Amino acid sequence: MLARRSQASVAHLAKKYGINEGTVLKWRKRQSVEDMPMGPRERRSTVLSLMEEAEIVALRVQPGCHSTMFTSRSRT
Repeated sequence: MLARRSQASVAHLAKKYGINEGTVLKWRKRQSVEDMPMGPRERRSTVLSLMEEAEIVALRVQPGCHSTMFTSRSRT
């Protein structure tokens, strides 16, 4: 909030707070001091569809697959 109300130059505030001048400009445009949301606006599903799950299972049991990342074998 201080950066928004300050009469100091953008360069002075950036140097004082150890931040980029672009960040000072961005802060001055804000209407509040609350953090702005980051990331995608729409959340992506973390649940696989039945088709996606079947495709993954088919890849895991494919002959000649040398990946042990998804196998259930225990290492000794």
